Amino acid sequence: MRFVTIRHLSLSLIATLQIFGVLQAQPQGSSLPPEDDPYALGKYLRPSSQQGPFVSAHRGGLRDDIPENSLLALKATVAQGVRIIEVDVRKTRDNVLVLLHDSDLSRTTTCKGQVSLYRFADLSSCYLRSWDNTITKETIPSLETAIDWTKGKAILTLDIKGDLYEEVVTLVQTIKARGTVTIITYGTKQALDVHKLGADLVISGSLSSESELISLPPTLRAAMPTVWVGVGFPDQDLVASLQGYDISPIAGTFNTADRGRDYSFEDFLAVGVEVLASNVPERAKVSAKNW
Repeated sequence: MRFVTIRHLSLSLIATLQIFGVLQAQPQGSSLPPEDDPYALGKYLRPSSQQGPFVSAHRGGLRDDIPENSLLALKATVAQGVRIIEVDVRKTRDNVLVLLHDSDLSRTTTCKGQVSLYRFADLSSCYLRSWDNTITKETIPSLETAIDWTKGKAILTLDIKGDLYEEVVTLVQTIKARGTVTIITYGTKQALDVHKLGADLVISGSLSSESELISLPPTLRAAMPTVWVGVGFPDQDLVASLQGYDISPIAGTFNTADRGRDYSFEDFLAVGVEVLASNVPERAKVSAKNW
């Protein structure tokens, strides 16, 4: 099935819809939603906002000379004009939420062992390694520090490792960042559980079929403006169904367009993908901007 997105409609039809209030005219590059307004964030991320297509920087933005999931990565990604940044969340022994992909520190830092065995203060001596394995002066940031820095600059998408959802939801609500953060969930059950924890938070879901989409309660669909459709070229029927519900499909381009294999970024955009999740956000952004 081929789906025609709102941005592919004729200019005259779009103008007509805007006159009658069906579509709100919003120029590309308009400002980010208010820091603690989840309704505005959800609206901003939907296809009908005409803000996209978007690029999401995987693990903060992967570069040879900058560590993943670091404040330096966030700063470099924002400097490139990328406005969605995905990061990973784990927890220390003394219950501090931090940015870290692996449970073990060995690959990405100068320390060894499980992060869950370290106090946050101890991590100050664990220096982050860049992708080319260079030891940097960067250390593991707390999630709170990362969110505070990101406010007003980008949208932070949280891939939470382990059963930490309640703690993350509480933090986001406490520091008034509901318009800055989206929370990744996997499958319908987890999305429902997270929605119960924080009905005022924006969820970035993960679905594999139209039947899953249809089975979602309307209140959950309203809180889910984006949905992950997988790594690689997506199921076009699922993408079309999501677009029909005004939900932005996210596809991982890591093994294809990122590497110049099989499909281009434009191929993903042509079938209705709204968010390119990429390890090379600076390249994906060029395609998204010119789309």
